[in-house]
Amino acid sequence: FLISNTPDVGGFKQLMNQAKTDDGKFDLLMAEKIPITEFINVFIKAMNGTHINHPKIYYKKVDNFEVEADPAMEIDIDGEYLGKTPVKVSIEHKAVTILTPGGA
Repeated sequence: FLISNTPDVGGFKQLMNQAKTDDGKFDLLMAEKIPITEFINVFIKAMNGTHINHPKIYYKKVDNFEVEADPAMEIDIDGEYLGKTPVKVSIEHKAVTILTPGGA
């Protein structure tokens, strides 16, 4: 599974193609176990964002989520170690204001 707040992830421009940084939602992508030949097809579709229509791909917008695993698993946030499961995460819409030169 993968959680993101932006469309671009790991060099893929449309992996989370419905993600918007200002909608107050996380985008959740989960994939069922699939044979390698089918995975290659999904991987190719991920290049243009059509992978989310695959029957073994689950894509949903959420404002919070919880992850549990037995045994506990490590959690990676953009390459940084966060800890181990279980973890509860929520988003606070418009919690930060960013000022840019000449912009709003």
